[in-house]
Amino acid sequence: MARIRNAFLIILTIATALFALSMLSPRLHPYSQEGLPNLKTSLQNIDTIPARHKILGYKREVFGADWAIAPGSSCDTRQVVISSQSPSVSDCTTESTELFDPYSQSLIPNANIEVDHIFPLSAAWDHGAYAWDDDTRKHFANDPLNLVATSRTLNQSKSDSLPGEWIPPNPAAHCWYAERVAGVAAAYSLTLAETDITTMKRRCQLGIPFM
Repeated sequence: MARIRNAFLIILTIATALFALSMLSPRLHPYSQEGLPNLKTSLQNIDTIPARHKILGYKREVFGADWAIAPGSSCDTRQVVISSQSPSVSDCTTESTELFDPYSQSLIPNANIEVDHIFPLSAAWDHGAYAWDDDTRKHFANDPLNLVATSRTLNQSKSDSLPGEWIPPNPAAHCWYAERVAGVAAAYSLTLAETDITTMKRRCQLGIPFM
């Protein structure tokens, strides 16, 4: 009887270890992006504030009413972003049936795609964009660094949240997402709240270590 009990405990221990490894492995093998600054580098250029405060006056139109035409292209920024994530197209004038969504780390159909501002426009307004001129705000809204095509469901669930309130559902995307948010904030001298910084550091403790 003791032998059976010991065998059961060994099997249970192995199963538990395998489950823990399966939960950890996406973090150990995260999605990354060539040329994206690591989190530590970007955070050195970001001012931290205690919390986000709503600034009156935000309207979507202050960042430009429409997508801008991409430099050197006949396509607008939205088309360029979608084509860059579509594995089977060669240029922005060709439509693909599916694309790779970094948030879910999966191929999704091109039927219900929305282009998300990684650092949301209204959040950017609250964190410093209210003081920008119109050209800077329009450039920000069309900067590929701040754009990603994703499903309508994920885009709407994210809304105007920053990392302290929303993180992509797939753990493999957590550190990449934190680095993209920080990269945008550093590039445009936007502030970030303490809760966002804390979350971003935590999400990059595995996979791409935060030193």
